[in-house]
Amino acid sequence: MDQGIPLPEINDRARSVLLKNTNEFVYDKDNEIVYKKHINSCVPYIISSARADTVWKFHRSYGHLAPKSHLEILNKRVWWPSITKDVHNWLKICPECQISSNLDKEKHYKCLHSLEIPGPFQRWEIDFIGILPKTKNHNKWLIVAADYATNWPIVKATKEETSQVASDFN
Repeated sequence: MDQGIPLPEINDRARSVLLKNTNEFVYDKDNEIVYKKHINSCVPYIISSARADTVWKFHRSYGHLAPKSHLEILNKRVWWPSITKDVHNWLKICPECQISSNLDKEKHYKCLHSLEIPGPFQRWEIDFIGILPKTKNHNKWLIVAADYATNWPIVKATKEETSQVASDFN
């Protein structure tokens, strides 16, 4: 990091951390943004005037998480030296959290992860439709299978709605 280039709106504490740990940070001269190196990416330094808005935006959009869970999300996306202290202080004054708070305020929940999307014809949903008017073959039910990925349906008329019929369906 070039020490001769002025860093944008960085307070003394942050500047001190940056200069002591130059191998942990990257400075984008063109956009005047400081990034902290994080596992496989870099996260931007957030100036003090934008911190509260950043915390509130994530807090509202992730469903008013507890501080520990909230920090787990923020630390992957942004950075500033006092992020942990600031998040704890700001979330204490969240009106929605105060109204709906319970005894487990500090309970930590792991972040939700999206389910893997199955490929075509890897996962099916099966259900019965009926009781329908009896056909000349004495069928009163339809068994329907639909592929999760493509919604491709397969339908067969059956005489009864049983697990055996469902397991034999192909």
